[in-house]
Amino acid sequence: MDYIDELAIKGKEGDKKAVEVLAQRLKPLIVSCACRYNRYEVEDLIQDGYVMLLECVKDYEVQRGPFLAYFKTRLKYYILNQLRKGKESLPLIEGLVSSSDEKETEMFEAMEIADLKKALMTLSPKQRDVIIRYYFKGETLSEIAKSYKKHYMSVVRLKERALDKLKKQLIK
Repeated sequence: MDYIDELAIKGKEGDKKAVEVLAQRLKPLIVSCACRYNRYEVEDLIQDGYVMLLECVKDYEVQRGPFLAYFKTRLKYYILNQLRKGKESLPLIEGLVSSSDEKETEMFEAMEIADLKKALMTLSPKQRDVIIRYYFKGETLSEIAKSYKKHYMSVVRLKERALDKLKKQLIK
């Protein structure tokens, strides 16, 4: 059993100092995960990472294996789920508009939505369907692959090509 596992066990038993040390030791991991998966809301995701750390300490069971592997996996999937659910805000609006000016914000959001709709129309029907079902309807790629009777990786590549096309259209 390594030092991090011991800290997690002590933290689960109520040792606040152990949790504090654990948070300091895992800060680089939390920051790197937040930066890797989202460049715009890093501070929010770092805070969420600390909350996830507390939950993992509370839920940790030694038989699950090393705490570090358990925490890293939970943190990664938590961040990906938050982004998939649409928690990621639009960076263009953050950079251009202050939150106090709602009318301008609405105008920029409407413009951005119009640009997105226009870009979606440049996709093939299958690409558009995959993007809409995955990002807007919340279906998994496995579910989409089953409905198309295609291999999972085919749908992954289709989504990647669609995203590349959308990026090119939205950057123009």
